[in-house]
Amino acid sequence: MNSLNIRFLAEVEDPQVFSEYENALSGRKIKENISQHEQESLVSLIKDLIPLDIPLNFYDGFFFSFTIAHISKEFDLIKIAKDKSKILNIELKSQPIDLKRIQKQLIQNQSHLRHISEQIESFTYISSSSEVYYLDDSQTLQKKDIYFLGAVLQKFDDYMSKDIESLFRARDFLVSPMNTPDKFLKKQYFLTDQQEKYEKELLTELIRGTGAQYFGITGGPGTGKTLLLYDIACEISRNGKVCIIHCGILSPGHRYLDKQLTEVSIKPIRDISPDDLSVFDSFSFILVDEVQRIYKNQFDSIADYVKKKNIKCIFSYDSQQTLSANERDRDIPTEIGKLCGKKLYKLSGKIRTNKELSTFIKAFLDLKKRDKTYEYASVDILFAKDHMEAFNILKYYEEDYTFINYTPSKFVSSTLDVYGGNLNTHQVIGQEYDNVVMILDNTFFYDANGILCAKTHPNPDYLYRKLLFQGISRTRECLCLIVVGDIDLFRKINEIKIHRLP
Repeated sequence: MNSLNIRFLAEVEDPQVFSEYENALSGRKIKENISQHEQESLVSLIKDLIPLDIPLNFYDGFFFSFTIAHISKEFDLIKIAKDKSKILNIELKSQPIDLKRIQKQLIQNQSHLRHISEQIESFTYISSSSEVYYLDDSQTLQKKDIYFLGAVLQKFDDYMSKDIESLFRARDFLVSPMNTPDKFLKKQYFLTDQQEKYEKELLTELIRGTGAQYFGITGGPGTGKTLLLYDIACEISRNGKVCIIHCGILSPGHRYLDKQLTEVSIKPIRDISPDDLSVFDSFSFILVDEVQRIYKNQFDSIADYVKKKNIKCIFSYDSQQTLSANERDRDIPTEIGKLCGKKLYKLSGKIRTNKELSTFIKAFLDLKKRDKTYEYASVDILFAKDHMEAFNILKYYEEDYTFINYTPSKFVSSTLDVYGGNLNTHQVIGQEYDNVVMILDNTFFYDANGILCAKTHPNPDYLYRKLLFQGISRTRECLCLIVVGDIDLFRKINEIKIHRLP
């Protein structure tokens, strides 16, 4: 995306032509329809600035209506100094809103921008009243006039002109309790509006409600279930001890948080015996993460314990992320629905995976869902004629990518086991990585309908397609798929990138 001159842009007042003009000036890869209130607010701002006789070049260098793809966070106007020493951010409002909301938005904006520069000039302009608000160094909201904004505008005499997207890598602003635990403990993150809404409702029930209560948090990969669950755990720990049960293998991040959080204890499900739940006797709240993987007798015993002790319980899950036939057939999400009733909170919208990557994964699993909108620059599809060449490619990628292999059978080997690796698909449950590399061979194939299928795993309970999805859905930024030996499989996957439809 390119920066543009906002005074040139504001010359067009017709909403439809305005969007077309903006798209042309900014060189967006994906066309965007600019809302009428954004267009009208910008026109109003420029009309208020023109009497100040600001030289035309100071209107240059603005990125208009820029969105961070990973989290759908939008900035109305943003200008970044060429040396990244300072940033100017102006939010446009058509009507007056609560001043606390203005302050909160500007503080959040600064949080998302601070990895670029510590010097951020933050404004909100309200077109209906021509009011200007400024967030000062102490993060106090002050009412200013248009002259103050004009003076700040003229401090930005050089600017970054393109590729603003390159400044917003997932690692810079996405916080995972397990992968970036220190940032989580320091609360260096913000929840989405939907997460905040759900948390507020849940905290009210958890703290003020009486008797046994069950709640569910669900959503697809990358929607922020775990962040919300752990944030809630920290909040309610002020009112009683919290036990988080992770239905998988504890990662180093889990163990680190367990040591740091004095009123929150994190336990793996394998340490919980359905026949003896006295381990919970000191806890007021039980939170179960990745519960779609739990055994039925474990689930029933926890549910019964919650009822018997009159405590509160949250189940967090993704029904897509079952890794075995038994997990799928147990259908724990249906059992959760019966317990929770209307107290089920469904997260929508991915905040971890960028839209381009998410769209590719959909097409990769089902060729009928191909989308020509994206170039898929974040995806590499590589062919290796044999194991040796695949090892060479893995070595090439090892510095910047995390290799995830398929969970092996304990007794029978497969053609994919030869690649080894430090992580398998069961070990990365609940984790996330900037860049992921995975391997496919003739274990996988497309059926006549374009659906990606797989042979039977040596452990017939495991499902290769589910294991593959678990691995690739851990990706935040870039994905590399290495296809070994099967040229037909490689061709079909590669056609997704080159937009060749069947």
